[in-house]
Amino acid sequence: MKFFRYLTAALLPVFAFATPSLIQLAAEPNQVQPRAPATSDITSLLGNIIPDIQALTSLHDPTVISDIKVVVVGLATVFSGDTANQTKTLISEASGLLTPDLVKSVSGLLPSVTSLLTSDTIKEIGTLLTNANNLLTDKFVSQVTELINDVAPLVSAVAQVITTLISAVLGG
Repeated sequence: MKFFRYLTAALLPVFAFATPSLIQLAAEPNQVQPRAPATSDITSLLGNIIPDIQALTSLHDPTVISDIKVVVVGLATVFSGDTANQTKTLISEASGLLTPDLVKSVSGLLPSVTSLLTSDTIKEIGTLLTNANNLLTDKFVSQVTELINDVAPLVSAVAQVITTLISAVLGG
């Protein structure tokens, strides 16, 4: 609000001096400039506006409005407190990893990697990850850990037997 108060105070003297006095107006005869017909101005103006209005009406589609809503809500989530801070942290930590040497070495690998990244390979990797996710449950990991712990003494005993046999054969 103060800005407009100061703007008015700054522009008032300029307009006061730019306004012709009544004496000057009385001395000059009325000169009317001929104008072009108003209809041509309006038709050219409407001719320029109609394509813009037609473009705006295409946005009135419910799916477009829904898509815009999804984008705005998604951006609001991305730029919310925690996500924004996590993104900043990720970028700041990743910037230290992206050295010129790393970029050069990765650039050399890209041509050979692109032949591996076909749609079939990506589908197979997706299937592999899905199966691994289904297989590696908490119960499975717990059972494998128990099995390894149970087999460890047996492996140690077999290693001692093999060491003894090798010593006997080699005469050690």
